[in-house]
Order: sequence, then C-alpha cells, then structure tokens
Amino acid sequence: HLVKGYDGLHKIGPELNNVGAKVDAVWLVDWLKNPHNYMPNTRMPNFDLSDDDIVSVASFLTANTQAHKLAAQMTLKGNAENGKKVFDTVGCRGCHATEMNEATMASRGRGPNLSRVAAKVSASSWIYDWIKNPKNYSEHALMPSLRLSDSEAADITSYLATMSPDYKN
Repeated sequence: HLVKGYDGLHKIGPELNNVGAKVDAVWLVDWLKNPHNYMPNTRMPNFDLSDDDIVSVASFLTANTQAHKLAAQMTLKGNAENGKKVFDTVGCRGCHATEMNEATMASRGRGPNLSRVAAKVSASSWIYDWIKNPKNYSEHALMPSLRLSDSEAADITSYLATMSPDYKN
C-alpha cells in the first residue's frame, strides 16, 4: 500500500486513505479476517489476526478515511441488462473479469475481478462515481476515463450491483 515516505517504491496494494468511503464495513472485517475467502488469488496475505485486532484495524482504516466527495452523482436509474451489454462492448472485459473461475483467477496485472464487487463496495453511488471519473477517488488510478454517458455509467453500475451471488460473509 502507498505509505507516506515510501512514495518512490512500487506499491502492491491500493491506497487506503479513502477506503472507508469505498468499502462496506462488514466486508472490510471479513477481508481482514481472510482475504482469500473473497478473492482466492489475492496477493493480500492472511495475517491470522485476532477478532479484536481485525476490528481495531478496520476501525482505524475507516476512522482515518479522508473526506471523499463524489464528483458524479447518479441521477438515472440504470438497467442491469443493458449495463452488461455496455460493459461487454466498451472494453471493460479487457481488464476486468466478472466470473470466478480458474481462467479469470489466473490473470494478474489487470483490473480487479468484479464478480463479487457488490459485496465489497458500500454504495452504488461510489461505483458510478468511479466509472465516470476514476481519478476522483485516486489520482494513481490505472483505470482510464471511458467517457461514458450518464445513462451508460448508470447501466454499468446497475449491472455491477448484481455482482456477488456466490459470496457469503
């Protein structure tokens, strides 16, 4: 993770300064308890923390989340079926998988696997804002701006909001 004072080093994990604005608190506790339960091929190690330590780390991360203002507000109701079509046609699959299987788990160096993103992210409004302007959340984001219309972004958001059918906390 990016740590002040170590800015010149290659980071492996995402920035954590806004994590409380992004992830669901229950998901965060589950992630810290066993990251491989959510994403079997994650590089995040299981530190075998006690339940008290997990709650302490999760509380620290959420309490120290910097204020985050959404740059794009989702004002349209999206259509998940159309969102899947847009996701498939604008190039999202070039970096992201939406299935949890051997082939998608083996691919590293691309965007995260989104098959369970609805269990992770605290609100659809965050997903919409990310899709419209990834740099609003993180200036280091590798995801490009796809210049989607509000309707296309709302549709993809609705599609991604359906992603977590086989994940249990």
